[in-house]
Amino acid sequence: DPDGPFGDFYVWADDDSGYAGTRIIFVDSEESNWSYDVERGQFFWHRFFSHQPDLNYNNPAVVEAIHDVIRFWARTGVDGFRLDVINYISKRDGLPDGNATVGQVMGFTGVEHYFHGPHLHDHLTELRREAFIRRDVEPGHEEPGADARPIMIGETPGAGVEVARLLTSSQRDELDLIFSFDHLETPGHVRWDEYAYDLNFLKRYYIDYQSRLSSDDWMSLFFENHDNPRMISKVNPDPRFRTQLGKTLATILLTMRGTPFIFQGQEIGAVNQDFPDESALRDVESLNLLAAEGSGAWGKIMAGSRDHARVPMRWDRDEHLGFTRGTPWIRAFDDSVGYSVAAQEHNPDSVLRYYRRLIWLRRSNPTLSLGSIRFIDIDVRDYFAWFREHNGERWFIEVNLSGHPLRRRHRNRNLDIITGTATDRSGPMEPYEALVCQVPPTTDR
Repeated sequence: DPDGPFGDFYVWADDDSGYAGTRIIFVDSEESNWSYDVERGQFFWHRFFSHQPDLNYNNPAVVEAIHDVIRFWARTGVDGFRLDVINYISKRDGLPDGNATVGQVMGFTGVEHYFHGPHLHDHLTELRREAFIRRDVEPGHEEPGADARPIMIGETPGAGVEVARLLTSSQRDELDLIFSFDHLETPGHVRWDEYAYDLNFLKRYYIDYQSRLSSDDWMSLFFENHDNPRMISKVNPDPRFRTQLGKTLATILLTMRGTPFIFQGQEIGAVNQDFPDESALRDVESLNLLAAEGSGAWGKIMAGSRDHARVPMRWDRDEHLGFTRGTPWIRAFDDSVGYSVAAQEHNPDSVLRYYRRLIWLRRSNPTLSLGSIRFIDIDVRDYFAWFREHNGERWFIEVNLSGHPLRRRHRNRNLDIITGTATDRSGPMEPYEALVCQVPPTTDR
C-alpha cells in the first residue's frame, strides 16, 4: 500500500532505468537489480536477490524499526550483532548510473554509489547511539546477559584499510570491528579459482594492515566464515600436512594483534568436502554456476562452494556426525579418521587441543592480546615472525609458511618455547612449523 505505514520502507521507482549498468551480485540467476511488483505497479530495488529488497534507510521509520529489533534482542541477552553488508545501507540520491570503468576494476558496476554511501557514517553513529548503547544498563554494573554496549561488528566488503579505520576508530563511536575480505584471495584470484593460496600474501596483508593502525584502531582476525571454503584446503590439500597446517593457521590467528574469530570446524582442522555430484549441493551460488556453465564448472564449485563451510560440525563419526538425530539440511562428505571432536578431545597432539592451549595462553597473558606487535625479517619468503610486548613482557612467534623445511633463523636467540609444533630450535624449521616463545626478561632486544 503506497499510502500505508510501510509504503516507503523500500526503494520504489516507476521504471527500471535507475542505477543503469549496475551489476547485481547474483548475476547468474537474476537479470536486474529491479523487480516489478504487480500489485503496486512499480519496480523495487534489491542489491541481492529479488526476495531480499533493500530497505529505504532514508526513511526515519525504517531506521527506528531497525533500532527496535536490536533493542529487543539486546534485552534477551544477545551480546551483539554481525551487521551483514552494513556499508551498503546508504545509497546515492537520484539513482545515478554506474561507471563502466569503475565496474570493470571493482567487478561490480555501480558499487561507487552504495559501498560507502554519503550518509553511511551518520547512519552508523545513530545506530550506535540509539540501539547499541543500553540506557537500562549502567556501565560498569552489568549483570550476565546485560551488556551496556553490545558489540557492533560490520561486514563491509570492499572497505579497504583506511575506510575500515574510519568505521572503527574509537574516537568516532561507530562500529567496534569490521570484517573485510581483501585477504581471503591472493591478487588476481577469486573464490572460484582452482589455485594454491600463498600464505606469504597473508603475511604481507597483516604486516601492511598492522603498520597502518594507530592507538585508536583495532582489527578483526579471521580467514574462514560461512561464505568461503576451508583455508587448509586452499593452502595445501595434502592430507600429510592437515594437522600441522591447522596448527600453524591457529598460531597466526591467536597470537596476532586484534580480535580473533574462529569459525566452527577450524578448531578440528576441517577441510573442503568431496561432494560427489550436484544433488549434494545446497549453495545457491554453486547451483546457479552449474546451471549456467554445466559440468565444466565442477572444478570451480569444488574450489569455492560455500557448502564446504556449511556442513554440520563433526562432533563424532556417527551417521550425522553427532550434529542431529534427524536429517541435516546438508550432508558432509569427509570421512577422515581423527578429525572429529570425539577423536581429538583426548589426543594431546590434536588440532583441537592446540587451539585450547593457545586460547588459554592468550587469556592468561595480556601481552598476547593487548601487546604491541613488531614484525622482523619481513622480506624473507616463507618466514613469518613477530614480537608481542606489553608492560615489559615479550613473546616471540615464528612460523614456516611453506610445505618444505626452512633454514632456522635466529637460532641463537634466548627463547623459552611455550607451545608449538616443535620442541626445540636446533634444527631447520619443519614444514608449516609454528612456535610460540617467551623471551626471558634479561634478554637483549
